[in-house]
Amino acid sequence: MPEAAGPEGAPLGLCFAGLHGFARDVTDLALAEPRVRVVSAGDPAADDPAGAGRIELLRAAGVDVHACFKAALAVPGVEAAWLPVPISLHRPFGEAALAAGKALLCEKPLAGCVEDAAALVHAAAASGLPAAVGFHDLFDPAVLGFKREAHGPGGIGELESVTVLASWPRDDAYFGRNGWAGRLRHADAWVRDSPANNALAHYLMLGLFFAGDDDLVAATPVAAAGRLLRAAAIESFDTVSARFALGPGCVRPGVRLDLHLTHAAEETLQPQVLLRGRRGRRLWKLEPGDPDFAPADRVAVSCGGAAVRARVLPRFVDLCRGVPRPDAPYATLGAGLAHAHAIEALHAAAEVEDLPAGCVVDRPTAGGVQRVVPGLLQALRKAAAAGRLLDPETLGQAG
Repeated sequence: MPEAAGPEGAPLGLCFAGLHGFARDVTDLALAEPRVRVVSAGDPAADDPAGAGRIELLRAAGVDVHACFKAALAVPGVEAAWLPVPISLHRPFGEAALAAGKALLCEKPLAGCVEDAAALVHAAAASGLPAAVGFHDLFDPAVLGFKREAHGPGGIGELESVTVLASWPRDDAYFGRNGWAGRLRHADAWVRDSPANNALAHYLMLGLFFAGDDDLVAATPVAAAGRLLRAAAIESFDTVSARFALGPGCVRPGVRLDLHLTHAAEETLQPQVLLRGRRGRRLWKLEPGDPDFAPADRVAVSCGGAAVRARVLPRFVDLCRGVPRPDAPYATLGAGLAHAHAIEALHAAAEVEDLPAGCVVDRPTAGGVQRVVPGLLQALRKAAAAGRLLDPETLGQAG
């Protein structure tokens, strides 16, 4: 029997990789979850005096803190591992956890390349252990309900296309926050950091998931075309306008997914995902107050980021305990692999290019400077609504 299969009513013994940043936030979530016991944590920073206060707090809560993740995995009582760590560590830490007999909750994205994502899928299947990816919207029952309604009787009919649109402005402090932000490779591994593979990856995943042919399936892209653009002084891209042809796992052949994401606009537009079918349209939105970028017959609004994130750990506990939840989805490693195929297809289809210099301006922010393109969001909205891709050469003419 896999080590993670403990008694249904017992708290799940959890090990964390990481102590600070996002790891701090999710560890605090776990400490507050009655169905979980945080047994251990592993981070090289455990020996750093600057983090002594945090480590003291964790140890006071009964957490065994180590400077080595494998040592933390070996603490008695650990049944599962959560990996809120840099993308370059997802494969080695995930494989280590599974090899040690622990269930796995890997933060999104699953990995920085298809090879690493596929290796984790294989390792999880070989282990027989529960495994999931932290694409938190896929843990929301309302998201599964939206998908079922759209493809069910009285829904949109045969799906023709999916469009994802979002703008989250980010400044140079964001890209300078660690050693891998805005990078294609880090620590001898692919990370391919970008809006599509990090901050806004959740919504590309939603688009793939809504096109999937079963409750837990995300469609896998087989080809892509478009533009990978940057305003910021980074190696990767901060803006993408691209089209995917969807293949395995899609509800029908011939469906396309259009993706329009940016960190370089002046304005914020919370994510929206539009499904166009032969009989109708459905729109999913993160924020109810934002105007719809295109008309739809029905609109669904997320219950909010914090509320959705709070569903991840209880659902993962159910998964580890073998509790059936047919109406409560989660993000499988197979879905994470579909997302990795999307990212790899983007980079195979286009080189990263600078946005036209004449349309990029510096704007001061509270944390530093953001390199923005006035009119970029309006241009992306128009492209998304019209079912076409952005032509960056026209941006100098935008408002």
